[in-house]
Amino acid sequence: MRSLKRINLELIIAATITLGLARGELLAQAQDLETIKKIEEQEIITKKPVTIVKRPRVEYKGEGLRDPFRGRIETRAGAKASSGPPPLTVQGVIWGTSLPQAIISGKVVKIGDTIEKARIIDITKEGVTIFYEGQQYTLSSPGIVDMKSQEKKEKGGQDEK
Repeated sequence: MRSLKRINLELIIAATITLGLARGELLAQAQDLETIKKIEEQEIITKKPVTIVKRPRVEYKGEGLRDPFRGRIETRAGAKASSGPPPLTVQGVIWGTSLPQAIISGKVVKIGDTIEKARIIDITKEGVTIFYEGQQYTLSSPGIVDMKSQEKKEKGGQDEK
């Protein structure tokens, strides 16, 4: 008799635990469904029709004043145009590292440095890119210059038949 009571008690406990777990799982699923519904409602609310606004073309007619609709870096009429970058010579390049560097006219520089009013923008195996007086220039790496001159030598000088 005791064993039968014990078995019944164990069955009741097991059933209670199972129902409790099932109930917890159902509650979790219900909360997930509520969360999904809230997200969907927010997405529906935030989706607004796209309207394209056409703006009129504005022409600036103030004489002798800077046009506010254009960039600040412009060559003014009468001012001498940039004749190119300063005479800089790339003597060596270290690229492919976290701190690329170059030797330009005997000085070691990195990206962001300035040499003779030219800011270093990029350093690659092809050369050094600089920004000077509103223009971007690329100074070739010494290895690239040597390769180009070697290609010219190989192409020329052949007899024609």
